[in-house]
Amino acid sequence: MTQPLPPTGRLAGIDYGRRRIGIAICDAERLIASPLLVHETTGDRTTDARVFSKLVENEELVGFVIGLPIHADGRRSEMSAEVERFTAWLTETTCGRPTYHHRRSHSMTDPATPAPAGRLIVGCGYLGQRVARRWLDCRDTVYATTRSADRAAALRAQGVRPLLGDVTVTTGQPAALPDLPEVETVLWCVGFDRTADASYRDVHVDGLRRLLDRLSGRPRVIFASSTGVWGETQGTLVNESTPPCPSREAGQILVEAEATLQQHLHGPGVVLRFAGLYGPDRLAGKPLPADPDSWLNLIHIDDSARIVCELASLSQPEPLYVVSDGTPLRRRDWYTTLARLTGSPTPAWEPKASHSRGGDKQIDSRKVWADLGCRPAHPNALEAVGSLL
Repeated sequence: MTQPLPPTGRLAGIDYGRRRIGIAICDAERLIASPLLVHETTGDRTTDARVFSKLVENEELVGFVIGLPIHADGRRSEMSAEVERFTAWLTETTCGRPTYHHRRSHSMTDPATPAPAGRLIVGCGYLGQRVARRWLDCRDTVYATTRSADRAAALRAQGVRPLLGDVTVTTGQPAALPDLPEVETVLWCVGFDRTADASYRDVHVDGLRRLLDRLSGRPRVIFASSTGVWGETQGTLVNESTPPCPSREAGQILVEAEATLQQHLHGPGVVLRFAGLYGPDRLAGKPLPADPDSWLNLIHIDDSARIVCELASLSQPEPLYVVSDGTPLRRRDWYTTLARLTGSPTPAWEPKASHSRGGDKQIDSRKVWADLGCRPAHPNALEAVGSLL
């Protein structure tokens, strides 16, 4: 929360950015303000604290004025929450120096408005499309990879800048990805195309490494993984501290892909182990051959996209989060509810089915929601599914 500023005394104006923080200083009578420096931040709050503490001492500051980015129509932007968190940290770091937010709209015609953020989505499918819409709403520049010329045209019509190419093709080949733009955020959410020649490893390990090697600058890489990295856990609670124990090849390869990112120059990035995504056009009507009393974990697609966008703006995210709505369900309850709402036959189950086919675990996703300071808009899939049918 901002505080009233003293009537006189020197102030620092702060233009917050994830990589650079612009600082200007005014005189004690507040008649003239002049640029002072641009602080290059690495995300190390200890170093940042020394810089601002020294600034207060050397410049005899009595407070700060911090630009709060909002949309031209007054709505909060994706950066608003991050700036507010930075403000709270700055107040605490500088022994309670008062801070004031100057509301600054994002207007494409205002030359004083910072350039929009650049975002790259690799795999602009069910999740990627919704993330793209959110970033476009914030007037960010959004790029997306695709292997299809028709899909490239559709992306272009939506305001996304398509990059035609295939991550599984070696650089220099005709179908390889073109030169990649320098961006602030890269989202990897590639689905597996069973009709293509590439294997799961070709895509998620070799393809990911190939992409990482070609990135420039210092983007934050967000990798959409899966709770499938935990196989048979006998209904126990799992979270970020639970070691992966994949029982199937796909889960094993995802663990290898996560390590590829974490060990790369552009790592460690942010790995998101998503529970099952559901939402419009994504409601599984046929149950897996699994134990009906095993646990099922889900997350609404809109909450999933929101988490990606919020973590892209968070100043110091953890390298790993598990993501679900926080309400595990029995498979029997989910598929029986779907059958009832759609007028379908009651599901038939296989009493001797292995738990490992669909997994049997309860996802503890409290960490990601706590770090973002919010709750899911759809905390219970059984209650949300009725509005989708």
